[in-house]
Formats: sequence, structure tokens, C-alpha cells
Amino acid sequence: MKLEDVNHSKFKVEHIIYEHNEFGIAVGCWDNKETVLGMRWTGGDNSSNPGYPKLFNHPVWFIVEADLLIPIMKSISSLPGAELDLIENAITKYSQ
Repeated sequence: MKLEDVNHSKFKVEHIIYEHNEFGIAVGCWDNKETVLGMRWTGGDNSSNPGYPKLFNHPVWFIVEADLLIPIMKSISSLPGAELDLIENAITKYSQ
């Protein structure tokens, strides 16, 4: 399942900042309150596979503690599949 197709009412994706080998990380807003990272496995090219995590066979995001937002973004910025411009902009925006 494509990362951009995973929508959950409590996690609004702002940007997909990393996608590599069927794994992805997104920056988004949790419960309309705080900016956090969401992570998930896509399930590959099989459109019937919702990937992981899932809730009652519906794809959802694993939400990472807000305090880990900047450290994780910094650590993935040089990896293949990282969206460097989006990561740098998010680091600048959320470091303030």
C-alpha cells in the first residue's frame, strides 16, 4: 500500500520524509495537537496487503514520541530514500 494512501483520522500526514525498502516515515499532526513522526511497513506492491501496523485490516501509522522527532529526522537525513529538503525544512520548523 502506498504511504500517501494511509489516512487515519487522528494522524494527518504533512510530508513523507523517508521511503525505502517497503518502509516509510511521515511527519504529521497527531490528534490536531502536536507534530510527531509516523512509521509503517507498506506491505509491498500487493495492493491487497495493508502493510503494518494495521487495525482491523485497515492501515494505520505507528506514532513516535514527539521528543524523538528531531533526533530521528537528523539520523535518517543521509540515508537512501530520505527527502533531504523536506527533512531540513521540518528540522528548522520544529526546532524552534
